[in-house]
Formats: sequence, C-alpha cells, structure tokens
Amino acid sequence: KVDQSKCVDNHHFQFDQVFDEHSQSEDIYRTAIRPLVDLCLSTKGCQATAFAYGQTGSGKTFTMSAVYSFSARDILVAAKNKSL
Repeated sequence: KVDQSKCVDNHHFQFDQVFDEHSQSEDIYRTAIRPLVDLCLSTKGCQATAFAYGQTGSGKTFTMSAVYSFSARDILVAAKNKSL
C-alpha cells in the first residue's frame, strides 16, 4: 500500500493443466495451446493467452519458444489450406 500499512491480498487460481519436468514441448503444445490456436482460427476476433508459471530455470522460455514455432506452423498451414 502507498501508506506503508500492512496488507494481505488473497488470490485463488485455477489451473487447466499442470506439466512436470518430463513433459515434452510438443505434448504441452498439443494439450494446452493447440486448442486455443484452433479456437482463434475458427472464431473471428478471438484472442488467446498462454501463461507459463514455474521456478526460475525450469524451462519456461525454452518451452514457450517451441510453442511459438508450433503455433506459427499450424497457423500458416491453416492459412494455406483455407486461404485466410
């Protein structure tokens, strides 16, 4: 707080999916991201966000870099097939 008084905020989060250290980037994409890509390709004005949360050094950037590549691949294939 601005006045420096003690404040506790409680937040409740709900997770759609949790992956462990044995999960592969393509499995994560297929399970969590591909449905969002498909939804956005079929719904005008659709936007989606994938949030990666985890310990520093756990591979979030590595995984999300792969997810970007898989997403781009599928979007370009859809564009070619549907002449978007």
